[in-house]
Amino acid sequence: MSAPLMGSVSSSMPSWSRLTTARASAGLLTFIGTILIATVVLLILTGNPIVAAAPLVLVMAVYLLLALPLRALMFALVFLAAVSDSLPIEYPGGGFWDPPLYPLYVLLFDNLNKTIPIEALKFSSVDVLYIIAIVLAAVRLAFRIQIDSRGRQPTTIALYLVLAAAFAAAVWMELWGVGARGGDFRQSLWQMRQLFWFPIVTLLFTYCIRNERDFHRAINLMIVAACIKIAIVVWYFFTVARPAGLEPATLTSHYDSILFTIALHALIIRFMQVGSWKNLTSLTLVGGYIMLGIVLNNRRLAFVNIIVGLIIVFIILRGPTKRSLSKFLLYASPLIAVYIGLGANSNKRIFKPAKQIMSVVNQDDRSSSTRDVENFNLLVTLKQNKVFGSGWGHEYIEMVKGDDISGSFAQYRYIAHNSVLWLWTIGGLVGFTLLWLPISIGIFFARRAYAFAQTPVERVAAALSLTMLVTYMMQAWGDIGTQGLNATLAGAMALAMSAKVAVSTGAFPARLRLFGMRKEAPRVQTSATWPPVCS
Repeated sequence: MSAPLMGSVSSSMPSWSRLTTARASAGLLTFIGTILIATVVLLILTGNPIVAAAPLVLVMAVYLLLALPLRALMFALVFLAAVSDSLPIEYPGGGFWDPPLYPLYVLLFDNLNKTIPIEALKFSSVDVLYIIAIVLAAVRLAFRIQIDSRGRQPTTIALYLVLAAAFAAAVWMELWGVGARGGDFRQSLWQMRQLFWFPIVTLLFTYCIRNERDFHRAINLMIVAACIKIAIVVWYFFTVARPAGLEPATLTSHYDSILFTIALHALIIRFMQVGSWKNLTSLTLVGGYIMLGIVLNNRRLAFVNIIVGLIIVFIILRGPTKRSLSKFLLYASPLIAVYIGLGANSNKRIFKPAKQIMSVVNQDDRSSSTRDVENFNLLVTLKQNKVFGSGWGHEYIEMVKGDDISGSFAQYRYIAHNSVLWLWTIGGLVGFTLLWLPISIGIFFARRAYAFAQTPVERVAAALSLTMLVTYMMQAWGDIGTQGLNATLAGAMALAMSAKVAVSTGAFPARLRLFGMRKEAPRVQTSATWPPVCS
């Protein structure tokens, strides 16, 4: 066949690429048309635009899940948990107002059968999102899809080992408590839910948080969520409570103490490490605004968390900043002493921090006495089985009867306020040690990473991870800290970051050798040009 003839035949036939494009376009148009027809049909049948829009919303959600990095889903979950994680019984005056974001909390974090009248849906939307995230990560790993892995810092195998141990402990405590000792299965699910997910969520953050930049973005979302929560607090206090002559003891949930503490610590640590005008402005304006919310909320544990975190930051701090801060504290100590002395017995709101601090020292209020009774009962329960504990699904022994709180918290013997002692009773020496091992290792990683850090970015990530994990522990000791979704996400995120920054700074090896000499992990270079600021 001659060349001209060949050329004419080729030009008369559509190319394969054009054919493929045409077929793809036809398929896309058919798909869109099907969705539109389904929407119109549902609108005609139900007359409900929300139900009619369900197919379109579902398709958009699937597309976003497949197209976006997994960190987008996880960070959105962090924000939603921070802005809505609350319980209505913890709001002021036994229900003077309805939390405006509580419906969002019910939709996302409570069992779905409370939203959809199907009794079998005894799980939350968050549980579904966790499973979707796990499947998505597994598929992307299996097919080597790099949308989440580009620029990702490595972590250490030691983290995987302790997370596996904690997960195994949570499952074993269920088998031991319910299977072997006849515990209440329904109550065991409430007891173990957050602790069961904690190792898995940590792995998801390890997978999707690439470096300190991503960690910084998630913290910024928490700061925004804290500002939103405080705006609600301020609005309620000044426009509803005060005009009505109400003086609520607290204004928002105990779990918000973690949120407010993390936000304030982040602003302070960033300014300490990078003393720029931008960071100073953020600390002054945003930090002052957050402190206003903490004072209005009047949660004693929040003040304790802030002070303990700042003490830790001061201890690990080094260089001229520490010397300047030491001089400032020395000169300011008389004023601090006078403030605490005047505020110890004052009812004025400006002295609330001082009064709350002194109440921790004196321990002479009704709340402290009630907690002492509960702690005594927990120790009595622990003595029944010191090695393996009672397992999930069991109440603690109430040898001494405290105040009756069953009306507002029917599960108080299944989930004690002091999560640390309570976990000792549930898991004994073996279970508690394995469950708490990730937190202990994370604190070790963060502290060591700070010592090895060479850039402000690394020091901010290490110091903030450290204070977040300590705040998680303080909240666990003080008031059901292990049961909040906000606490679980914050603790898991800090744990994942502490391991990454430990490896990137060379503070801990990525791989471990049980025998022989250990090969040190090479230092991963971190961009020092990115300033850790609130932007």
